Amino acid sequence: MYRGKEKTKERETPKKAKWEREEIKEEYLFRTKKTPNKEEPREFKRSKRIALLMSSLSKISIRLKFTLKVMKIRGFTLVELAVVLVIVGIIIGAILKGKELIDNARAKRLKNDLMGVANLAWIFLDRYRKLPGDCNKDGLIDVDRILSNPYYDNNPRSSFCSPPTVGNDHDWWVAELKRAGLLPKGSDNRDLLRHIFGGYFLLAKTYIGSVPFNSIIVTEVPCFAAKLLDKYIDYRVDANRGRIRTINLSLTPFNVSYPANYSTLCKTEDTPINVVYLFDNATSL
Repeated sequence: MYRGKEKTKERETPKKAKWEREEIKEEYLFRTKKTPNKEEPREFKRSKRIALLMSSLSKISIRLKFTLKVMKIRGFTLVELAVVLVIVGIIIGAILKGKELIDNARAKRLKNDLMGVANLAWIFLDRYRKLPGDCNKDGLIDVDRILSNPYYDNNPRSSFCSPPTVGNDHDWWVAELKRAGLLPKGSDNRDLLRHIFGGYFLLAKTYIGSVPFNSIIVTEVPCFAAKLLDKYIDYRVDANRGRIRTINLSLTPFNVSYPANYSTLCKTEDTPINVVYLFDNATSL
């Protein structure tokens, strides 16, 4: 019996030692990341990713510090500065060119609308042998001063004027054009006669000295548009010559014979001024 027990001990001892060796081997392989054909635990994967991320961040920070040091030392070259200035110049030029194109388009729209009003007056003259607003039929539009401000109202009247209604309302010439079917009846006169810059077209009688002219007054026009209008119609920019002139609406009656050039009136190119288009009896101007 005693010998059998000793044999049992001798047999168990090697098995226990082998198990311990396998455990030590597995722990060693795990620690040295050489576990064969076994999936890595989640905690180990997570720690591995964190380590890689920290390593990448440290490399980026080192490169960034190096780049900043180089920039502080080196600065910008003349070529780099020249390229930047060229790009900025191109952008500013494109913006200014775009604004110029828009301003030219609006000025052309104003000129076309002005010519449209003059054409309506000529068509009315051809049909009725008088101009709209010439209530006494003397060949001249009756209104020759500011009668009210705002100049127009929502007067839906559409009829022909006759004495004694001589020059007592800015709306009479509009009413006659409506009566002739040249303007839509029932429309608000303020909407019909408002131009693209927010001012109005007025059919009126103006004077150069003592000589009367049938005219279209254009109120509240920016200086740049007034100059372009002058250039389009008179082929020159002169506030005191030709068919396009500046006018002072506070004078009674309307008189364009006062020294006022664009340089005097225009503090900026957007300063609003009043101009007049002498569309009749202007052959000697």
